Amino acid sequence: APHPPPAQPQRLLPGKNRPQRGRKFNRLSSVCVLKTIKNRVPLFFFLPLRFLSMDSEVLAALQARLQDMVGAPSGYIESLPKAVRGRINYLKKLQVEHVQVEAELQQEIAALERRFADKFSPLYAKRLSVIKGEYEPTAEEGKPIESEHQHDESCQHGAQADESSTDPEEKKALDDDKEGKDKGAEGEEGEEEDDGKIVGVPSFWLSAFMNCDYISEMIEEYDQEVLENLTNITVDLLEGNNTGFRLNFHFKENDYFSNEVLTKTYHLDPKVDGELMYEGPTFVKAEGTVINWRPGKDVTVKKVSKKQRKKGGAGAGKVRTVVRTEKQESFFNFFSPPAVDDEVDENMQALLVADYEIGNVIKEKIVPHAVLWFTGEAREYESDYSYGEEGEEEDDDEDGSDNEEGDPDFKPAPGEKPPECKQS
Repeated sequence: APHPPPAQPQRLLPGKNRPQRGRKFNRLSSVCVLKTIKNRVPLFFFLPLRFLSMDSEVLAALQARLQDMVGAPSGYIESLPKAVRGRINYLKKLQVEHVQVEAELQQEIAALERRFADKFSPLYAKRLSVIKGEYEPTAEEGKPIESEHQHDESCQHGAQADESSTDPEEKKALDDDKEGKDKGAEGEEGEEEDDGKIVGVPSFWLSAFMNCDYISEMIEEYDQEVLENLTNITVDLLEGNNTGFRLNFHFKENDYFSNEVLTKTYHLDPKVDGELMYEGPTFVKAEGTVINWRPGKDVTVKKVSKKQRKKGGAGAGKVRTVVRTEKQESFFNFFSPPAVDDEVDENMQALLVADYEIGNVIKEKIVPHAVLWFTGEAREYESDYSYGEEGEEEDDDEDGSDNEEGDPDFKPAPGEKPPECKQS
């Protein structure tokens, strides 16, 4: 029997053991503004990520309300003298030229990103070899990285040890701590034999997904067994004027589908046509791989049984069971993006925005920082740039002051008196 995988970071199953805390959103992670080719309607107003969890109809109504509010004329410009209005018209023409330069800048950034992709590729190749068990890091390479915070604590701890080395109790505590660390190291050496039976890093990409709230919300329990077969995710930047990208999901041979690679491609056009404000690339379309599901293994559909009673004629009153197939929520619906027609209503705009943002999160966050999502450390980095539900930074105390009285480890500064104990 295969050995069980090592202890993994806690997976946040949708609707189960997800922490019940106030939702946060990254103030730096709003999506770029997309537009459709045909009617040039903005799809998004830089709304924070938390709004993408809304119902599509609610989000569409919110966008429509914002569109009505933005740019409402006040009558001030029309009241200005003719000469001043002429100068403003000329300034607008300069703005059109500025937009053209912005579009050129976008193309240059895309070209620079393609050039640096070649420098990232060797690092991703090494990462893959470790995940798959093709390369085993040396003892020196396998040592943990000491963060700046840990280094500062270590230095502070060492300085305190030097100052208080004459105290026999503290010295004994330091010796016990050192002895415990030595025993822990010996225990790790004793586990090497068992560790050798585990190949690579099991469930790497699935664990990374489950630690990212935005992606884990898409993953159902029946998706997880399929995603256990995911071995790698790579990004291809499209060539030419197309500033889009392609996501490649590599799978080992499995019981669910015959595809070795599932792809999702986003086509973007950075060009503009005489607009006054550059709101980002124009969304052209998204394309996904047709998944060749094995019989009875398609997790994007479910079978629903319904009993029907015959009303008249021969056999009236007899009951039969009808089985039909219905679509169900699944991560793998990601590979069947909504089609872009000539006319795009608000609901379709919301779907296109949400679909693009999912791909952008995988490209910009998951793939470059996969190990930090696997360990869960990326969640801490995200929270460092997050605000609370009401857009305000979260404080431990309502009045913003330190909780000195309730902190057992609080030590007053030299010369400062400790707070008095208040008794009722």
